[in-house]
Amino acid sequence: MRPILLLAALPSLLMAQETATTLKDQKALAVTIYNDNLALVKDTREVRLPKGEARLAVQEVSAQIRPETASLRNLTAPRDFWVAGQNVDFDLLTPQSSRSPCQPRAAPR
Repeated sequence: MRPILLLAALPSLLMAQETATTLKDQKALAVTIYNDNLALVKDTREVRLPKGEARLAVQEVSAQIRPETASLRNLTAPRDFWVAGQNVDFDLLTPQSSRSPCQPRAAPR
């Protein structure tokens, strides 16, 4: 029975730590505005990631972002960097939301 518990715990041990980047990491911002309510936003942030596999949560971006247009690159060592996957998770608070910013979401049952 013990080996089964070890195997069940193994995936959680292999998960990479998540690093969050917010506006405090922002080093530059450039905006180009187009017709039809479109804009190109270039947000440059300085983030230190651990060697090996890492998870990065890019926070404090526009709610109107088109996830399929988002890209991430390393400006200092581009050959040693790649994106293995991308996931977009919007959990926005609005004035219509009944939840306060400090109140966590209830866990699903």
